[in-house]
Amino acid sequence: EQFARTGINLVRIHHIDDATGILNARGPHFFHAERLDTVDYWIAKLRARGIYVSLDLNDYRTFRADEGVINGEALGRGAKPYAVFDRTLIELQQQFARRFLVEHVNPYTGLRYCEDPAIAFLEIYDENGLFIRRGDWPKLQEPYRTALTQRWNAWLKEKHGGTDLLREAWTDRTGKSCLRGNESLELGTVELPVMSMGYDLIPCTGDPLRASPRVSDGALFAYDIQVAYLAEMMAYLRKIGIRIPITAVGAQDNMPDLLATADTTDYIGINYYWDHPCFDPGKDWTLPAYFSMNNPLADNQTYAFPTSIALARMHKKPLVVRELGYCYPNTFRAAGTLEAAAYGAMLDIDALILFTYDARPGARSSGFFDISRDPLRWGVAAQAARLFLHGEVAPATQRVGIGYTR
Repeated sequence: EQFARTGINLVRIHHIDDATGILNARGPHFFHAERLDTVDYWIAKLRARGIYVSLDLNDYRTFRADEGVINGEALGRGAKPYAVFDRTLIELQQQFARRFLVEHVNPYTGLRYCEDPAIAFLEIYDENGLFIRRGDWPKLQEPYRTALTQRWNAWLKEKHGGTDLLREAWTDRTGKSCLRGNESLELGTVELPVMSMGYDLIPCTGDPLRASPRVSDGALFAYDIQVAYLAEMMAYLRKIGIRIPITAVGAQDNMPDLLATADTTDYIGINYYWDHPCFDPGKDWTLPAYFSMNNPLADNQTYAFPTSIALARMHKKPLVVRELGYCYPNTFRAAGTLEAAAYGAMLDIDALILFTYDARPGARSSGFFDISRDPLRWGVAAQAARLFLHGEVAPATQRVGIGYTR
């Protein structure tokens, strides 16, 4: 009822596959009946008030050995990035999609989710893939690291032919090759690159695993793997009767990742956070947390909302900001919420989804992201909804296209 009064017309239900979610952590039954009933009830109540729903598939799930996943618990939530290249994990994702969206019937509506018009969007995965997890490549769990290395060598052999040709292709402007002496395509011993966040051209005279020729091929390799995975998932979801727009969410600041998503799915889904909490090294999500307390309307324009969002716009693809947050305790977070609504309308963004609303009856405090008890963010939510939905700001009329080389 609060959402309807506020003008919210879409709710994204997130993390329902985590340890306390709709999947049974142990036991023979696939779903936890009580928790699945809670999700069904929520969706039915939203639907009754004319509010659409966005659903995720692979978010927080911990895959287990008794499901046939080797070393499953060590892969972490969502099995990032293993979920995009391991056959068993891909089949388990497809099984979950089929059982949740097609075989299950919501008792409150009498509809399967694949046929419920209230279900508007679907995400294959959340912040997953080889690009957003590129820092994990050197420390992947076994036997997955070996399997990915084998695919890397097969990919290189198909592209370059043999070791001698690869050595020539991986020669930089100094005449030095970054293929090390003990590496051989014929033996399958060419190591995976160490993928860098930066864009500097690193010569082969430095670390050969970080050198630009190897990293460039690494990006093309990762793109091909993600395209194959996403294309397979899209084909499977269409086959079982999913007709709504589908996406997958990875590294929005990484062009080949965005391109893989644009080339295979229906729309682009991204996140935008202002003053996201930072933590001491190696102690993520453990207090103390640190904030810049900067003003989104005046500071750090490189990361300003319109700049960041425009970078994620891909040609002829709808764009959804599926996690939007101006984080507590930043004192400018109310102005930021209105800024996002105004620029979102001007940039003709297709949906803005605030992150997040804590619906637990007993919760009392306001967190970094929770808007439900925050007078600054929730206090302007209705104004932001009207600004975004009712044409108070018209879409811009000028378009600028930016091309990228392969």
